[in-house]
Order: sequence, then structure tokens, then C-alpha cells
Amino acid sequence: MITEKPQVLIVDDEPQMLLAMEAVLKRLSVNVTKCSSGPEALETLKRVKADLIISDMKMPEMTGLELLAK
Repeated sequence: MITEKPQVLIVDDEPQMLLAMEAVLKRLSVNVTKCSSGPEALETLKRVKADLIISDMKMPEMTGLELLAK
């Protein structure tokens, strides 16, 4: 039986937070895609199906709440 790993999208404007979250998630055997802004995440979601989105709430350009609403 072949099962795909869950796809997690993490969005944060702080590079160190992206790296830290990626390190934790990789230990859980999931595929991780990182984005540094809400607009970048929206573009990424046109190509990548995310099973879970983890987003910073306070980001310039677009808040995490605005991203998740879209």
C-alpha cells in the first residue's frame, strides 16, 4: 500500500521561524512547503495542494487571518 505524506504549508515572514517549524515538521514525516508572505502562499496554493496550513498572524502585506480567509 502506497500512502502519500501529508502536505503542510507554513507561512511566516521570519526566516528563522520557517526553519524551526520545518525542522519540527520533517520529524513527523510530512512534506513541507515554506512561504514568507500571504501573497506568496496564495500563489503557491495554485500549484500545491496543502492538507494543513500553519500561518503567522502578524505579517506585512497580508495577515494570517486574511490569508486563511482567502
